[in-house]
Amino acid sequence: MNGLAIADAVAALLEPDATSRADVQNAEPVSLEADTFYLWLADEVFGSEDTGESDRHVFVLGIAWMTAADGETDDRDRATSEAIDTRVAAILALVRRNRANTPYHEWLQVDSVDYDSVGTHEDRGFEMKISGYIYDAS
Repeated sequence: MNGLAIADAVAALLEPDATSRADVQNAEPVSLEADTFYLWLADEVFGSEDTGESDRHVFVLGIAWMTAADGETDDRDRATSEAIDTRVAAILALVRRNRANTPYHEWLQVDSVDYDSVGTHEDRGFEMKISGYIYDAS
């Protein structure tokens, strides 16, 4: 299975509203806009399993999302933090509910959430890494 097809499927799972989702790429976005869901294929690793009749296809996906951080010129606003936390919790719950045995992956997990790497003077958000694998029959 193609890595971008996996990324497309996971993006649709985590953000069903296509109008709120940026086009999936195999590179990190150059720039981010608030209230847009970004997902990209960050890494792929292939390895032979058992007798070599199937390959274990491991993938890592990056996710980024920001929200408007109005009024955060001097101090952080609790409401912005809560909006970000709500979005992260929703993704964690979706991954947990769809962790195993879908047509596009046999396992999916959240590896990390970084709250400091994404943001501007007007927006704040998070970057997340999720990983999973699927067995590809040869």
